[in-house]
Order: sequence, then C-alpha cells, then structure tokens
Amino acid sequence: MSKKRKNQEGQGLTEYLILLVLISLVSIAAVRSLGGTIQRKLELVQRHINDVSPEEDRRSSSSSRSSSMMDRIFGNR
Repeated sequence: MSKKRKNQEGQGLTEYLILLVLISLVSIAAVRSLGGTIQRKLELVQRHINDVSPEEDRRSSSSSRSSSMMDRIFGNR
C-alpha cells in the first residue's frame, strides 16, 4: 500500500511542476508583450512632462493639465 501512495505523491509533484512551468512561461510571455507597450507609454509621459515649460505650469491649473495630458497619452482626444 505504501508503494501506491508514494507513486501518487510523485505524480502530484510532477503535475505541480508542469503547472509551475506553464504559469512561468505565460508570465514571461505577458511581460514581454506588455513591457514594450508600458515602456512606450512611460516615454510618452516623460516627453510630455519635459515639454511643459515653467510659464505654462504657472498659468494652467494642475487638474486641467493632468486631464489633458492623460487624454493625449491614452488617445481620448
């Protein structure tokens, strides 16, 4: 009886290992896929921040500036 139980435990560990590998591969693929998109969005945000001059900063309110910047970043024009 103990041999049968030992085989079942080994089978369970193998199944967990396979699941772990599959989850890892999906996670790596998702990060690679979304990484470029996130990087481009952050670069766009950085460019918009660098484009704002100190005079514009004083003249416009932060809430309207934030919403218009978000509209430009996420394409909600």
